[in-house]
Amino acid sequence: MNHKEDRRYMGMAHTQKQKATCIRMGVGAVIVSNCSQQLILGKGFNGPPGQCISCASKGCVRIQQGIPSGTRAETCRGLHAEQRALLDALEQEQQVIDATLYCTHFPCSICAKLLIGAGIMEVVYREDYPDDLAKELFAEAGVTTRQYKENL
Repeated sequence: MNHKEDRRYMGMAHTQKQKATCIRMGVGAVIVSNCSQQLILGKGFNGPPGQCISCASKGCVRIQQGIPSGTRAETCRGLHAEQRALLDALEQEQQVIDATLYCTHFPCSICAKLLIGAGIMEVVYREDYPDDLAKELFAEAGVTTRQYKENL
């Protein structure tokens, strides 16, 4: 995709981030097809699934347990933005094979495995995230990752 398209889709991911209910770090994600129409296949933000209570109401288990960023991603009440974007695509019966994920933060290793398994071929992110395993997994799977550095 070109610079203008990167800016557009990263802007959409940033808009999704504004919906996040996580009290530690808001994250937004958008999955875009790589076909000529560049369709939005799925969107997501981080926060609890369905009718589950948010951390803003119940308290953040990661803060309560002193879990540092980049570790033990499974210990959280919320879905990650990337997970919610994949679920959104699934709900709309969209195929994400060969698609690009635009995300406000580099995905964790749990999300990396899901994205690789779903067939995502490129990840464009704005902020880095300290998860070396995710970077290793993307490299092994041939998923292109690149950082978007322009201001929105």
